[in-house]
Amino acid sequence: MVVYDIQDTEQAEAGTLDYSFMHHDHSRVLCQAVSTTMAFAEWFDVGFVWTNFFDEASAVLDEPRISQVMVNLLTNAAKFSHRGGRVEISLTLVEDRCQVSVQDYGKGIPLDFHERVFDPFAQSDNTDTQQSGGTDLGLSISKSIVQRHGRKLDFEFTFDEGALFFFDLPTDG
Repeated sequence: MVVYDIQDTEQAEAGTLDYSFMHHDHSRVLCQAVSTTMAFAEWFDVGFVWTNFFDEASAVLDEPRISQVMVNLLTNAAKFSHRGGRVEISLTLVEDRCQVSVQDYGKGIPLDFHERVFDPFAQSDNTDTQQSGGTDLGLSISKSIVQRHGRKLDFEFTFDEGALFFFDLPTDG
C-alpha cells in the first residue's frame, strides 16, 4: 500500500494519474467503501453510523478513485476517534450535487496544523496513533482526486470534539 500511495502522489503531482469517468451509483460506491473499511474501524473499536443516506445518488465519477477517497477519510476518522466512539457518514442530495461527509469525534485538528492538513507526509503532533502505520499521504491524494473531479475536499473542526471532512459531486440529473 505504501508503494501505491507514493506512486499515486507522484502521478497526481505530475498530472498523470489515470481516471475513467463514468455514470455510477454514488451511494453504492460509498457503501462498498464503508464495507471495505469496517474491519479496520473495528480494530480501533470504532463504529460507522450512517446519519443520512440517499439511495441511488447517481454521479459521473471515477469509481476506484472516489472509493479510495472514502477509504482514506474513513480510516483516518477511525484512527483519530476515541476507542468505543463512532464515525458518522452522510450522503445527501443538495440541489444538483451529492454531498458526502465523514465526521469523527476525536481530538480534532490543532489550529497550527490546518494549513498543512492536505500536505503530503503531514502529521499533527496531536495524535497518539503514530503506531498505526500509514504513509500520511491519504488526505493529499484524496484532495487531488476530488479536485480532478472538479470539486473541493474540505474540513471543519471543533478542537477536542473531532473533525468533519466533506466533498460533493454533481449528480447526473
